[in-house]
Amino acid sequence: MSRPGGPEYGTRVLEPGASKGRDVWELQIKLIGWGSGSDNDGIGSVMDSVRVNGEYDSTTRDAVKRFQKAHGLPVTGVVDVSSYRAIDREAGEHPIFVADLACPCARGVNNGPILCRCKDHLSPGACAGFGSSRFAGKFLLDGTGFAGEKLDIYDMEEHDGIDKAVLWATRALMHRAAVRQIKVTAGYLCWHDNYHTTDDARWKHRSSTLHLGKSIEFIHAGTCVAGGNAPCAECARIRAVAIAKCGFQLRWHEPDRVSIADGSPDAPAPAAPAVVHVDTARRQNREKDDFAKTDADAVKPLYSHRAGLSYPVKIGGLDPKYTPSAAYYDAIEGAKKGGWYPLGGARFWHGGAHLPGGVGDSIYAMCDGEIVGCRAGEAEDKEAHGSRNFVLLKHTWKTKVFYTLAMHLDAEAATSTSTVTWRKKLFLRTKAHVEALAPSPIYIHTIAAPGSLAPQGTIEIGDAAETQGAELDPKTLDPTAPSSSKVIKLASPANAYVYTTRAGAPVAKAHAADAGLAAALSRGDVIGLERPILVFGGDIIGKIAKAPKDATLNGLGTFVQIEAFSEENLLTTDGYTLLDASDAAKVADRKEVTSKLTAAKLIKKPVDDVLLDADLEAIQRDPDRGRFRSAVLKMPSAWALDWKDALSKSTSFSFMKDADRDALGDAFNKYRFWADVKSGKGALPGSETVFHYHPITLLLQIAFTPP
Repeated sequence: MSRPGGPEYGTRVLEPGASKGRDVWELQIKLIGWGSGSDNDGIGSVMDSVRVNGEYDSTTRDAVKRFQKAHGLPVTGVVDVSSYRAIDREAGEHPIFVADLACPCARGVNNGPILCRCKDHLSPGACAGFGSSRFAGKFLLDGTGFAGEKLDIYDMEEHDGIDKAVLWATRALMHRAAVRQIKVTAGYLCWHDNYHTTDDARWKHRSSTLHLGKSIEFIHAGTCVAGGNAPCAECARIRAVAIAKCGFQLRWHEPDRVSIADGSPDAPAPAAPAVVHVDTARRQNREKDDFAKTDADAVKPLYSHRAGLSYPVKIGGLDPKYTPSAAYYDAIEGAKKGGWYPLGGARFWHGGAHLPGGVGDSIYAMCDGEIVGCRAGEAEDKEAHGSRNFVLLKHTWKTKVFYTLAMHLDAEAATSTSTVTWRKKLFLRTKAHVEALAPSPIYIHTIAAPGSLAPQGTIEIGDAAETQGAELDPKTLDPTAPSSSKVIKLASPANAYVYTTRAGAPVAKAHAADAGLAAALSRGDVIGLERPILVFGGDIIGKIAKAPKDATLNGLGTFVQIEAFSEENLLTTDGYTLLDASDAAKVADRKEVTSKLTAAKLIKKPVDDVLLDADLEAIQRDPDRGRFRSAVLKMPSAWALDWKDALSKSTSFSFMKDADRDALGDAFNKYRFWADVKSGKGALPGSETVFHYHPITLLLQIAFTPP
């Protein structure tokens, strides 16, 4: 069986009944150690080992449930955003570093002559750490009377790296056996290393095929003692967990199962009484890119940051796949004074929609994304038309980029104690900090000589922690730390460090305190983020603020304005209606608005080609008002438009005195943020004229379109 195609890992929520796909294959690799032996953790069947086949079968479902139970997640068998993120964290919580698994050739151990006196040394030569791709398609019994034995345990091929499955199997075993840190005693052992390992008489070299990218041997760091061949009680305990809980097999009887070497003193070779030996020698149908030679590749693929979805406020449930949308549409369309889409109460274009709620109610990110612009901490009633605090998110749907905006947020400032996580992360940038580029373990330094660094916790990709001091060589803290590495000390907890570079590879980035950001936050400025802040669908991104104090907005109540827009039209299939209102001079022209709506057959032609308040009320009462939900509105963003100029050019506002009209335009312009976000290098569309969507409609389109 070859690896199936289909959705990339992390682009959809996975659940029983999900179609076969590459994402399921990758999930099974990551959860290969969450099967069951005689102990099933009270879930599913006993003796149910995870096999990598790309099918979301009952075994995979139960492995997900055991993982969720062990990590304090809802035990659903559904791989949602929280489960994806917890799987990613395992790489930091239970670190295994690929450099530690490199063949002894990489350390110069095998540079001398081969002392074995047999003549069977085909293609000798030291490797660079992970073999030299020798002997593909060759098996140990070739050329003998048993040449037909093409079993995987006889496979002589030097694979190009370490099988990711054996790394994830070992991480799962570490978790289930409560082992925080391991010391690798053997990883990759190429054929040249085999030739250098002989019996006492030097007439025969080792012929092991298990370590050609498929094995890891380790001891429990700080508990076991390396060296010798005496049975180790701690290693025996870990082996017992591997067999009873993880569903690994003792030795190599069954195909497509993870194996544990026997540790009994009288066990036949190959045996491992003094270490824990884990291998995937019997795993079937490997792919070339299932092997890794770097830490970054060893944990890939990570969560794609694309599967999280949520309604923006909580009227019913939050998950659009399971919660009917009617209550959300009704909340928008039933508002008495405006806030509809694509037509506002002022009877000109409105690119977003108001979702009502009580003061302090939570507002949620609609999709996974990254914050590219914001304002935080300004008094909610500083301006008359509602709070100017906002957050602007950039998202990717398949290959398309779009944005969502939450405007009129609460006044919580960005501080170290902010209740909204992204604000706390933003404040952290005013301090010296380190940001994780990969799942990064936090190490606690034990000062007593000779010094050691032990993992305790992790920083997720995109997360950060405050630091103190400069980067330093970890060998000054732990003499066993890898060369070509740097660590930096965290402000808390005490004596905590993270690697910024490990064995020459960057894993986190240290940043200096941003004094300019601190000043901008204190002033309540609009902030553009060249380095975005990651958020996940369903994360709280703010709270609903107080009602606007302008008298003309009485009756709107308390709400959040949600917009969804993009530079390229995302909704072009039949059933969607494009309204082209790209002429900035006519955005506030009520006759132009009426003409466009009439031409699109969204409304009937009104008297004098002007919509009156009574007409809006009639639309609200219309059982067919849902036709507006499929409108795509192309117009200049309200947050970039010069409203003073637009109102002055609209005949609809000729009844106002120039000074009053200009004052209204100036009041609207105080809410603009587009230019300020761009000046801060926040990623925005190249054009200010963008395509707007009903936010609930776009959310549902994303939720129910196959990945």
